[in-house]
Amino acid sequence: MLIRSKILRAGGTKVSLTGGAYDFQPHKGDPSVHVAEVSNKAHVAQFLSVPEGFEIFSAKDSEDAAKNAAEIIAAEKSEDQAEADALASMTESDLGEAFKELFDRLPNRAARRVDVENKIRTERIRRETEAAKPATKKADAKTEDPKKAEAAKPATKKADPPSHPAPAAASAKADTKKAEPTKGDAAKAKKAD
Repeated sequence: MLIRSKILRAGGTKVSLTGGAYDFQPHKGDPSVHVAEVSNKAHVAQFLSVPEGFEIFSAKDSEDAAKNAAEIIAAEKSEDQAEADALASMTESDLGEAFKELFDRLPNRAARRVDVENKIRTERIRRETEAAKPATKKADAKTEDPKKAEAAKPATKKADPPSHPAPAAASAKADTKKAEPTKGDAAKAKKAD
């Protein structure tokens, strides 16, 4: 389905969503309209949830997409509501255990229950998002040759010696120089006698 970006930029508009990236470029038939093909229904719903930024490009697709977007948004809201209800029905100790599973510690005793529930929901969403990301970096690190990885590490640089070392004669002279007595030292010496 073609989604039109209401935001027109020279060179197009690039949008990254979890699980996909979209490049809104001028349409072949009308270069003043920037569009991108979006096949993921959840992404269509996400774009359409920002009416000031995006809309469906063709009139034929608009009816189907509006229906699908409404269904997807309703399903997401019901999932969120179900999780909120599940957390709200937990006892204090169960809620503490759920928090401990995520954060390896119990929540602060002074924390409000609603804040603990929100923190649990937020962390679960963050972890789901992390799990959905491709694990290319981890896979590359496991298959990489350890010798090549060691060679790729930047070499540690040794500290450079000072560019102008202090002259040896000046430092030796400073060590042998005796402090000259001041007027106050002379007065103290007379009183001590």
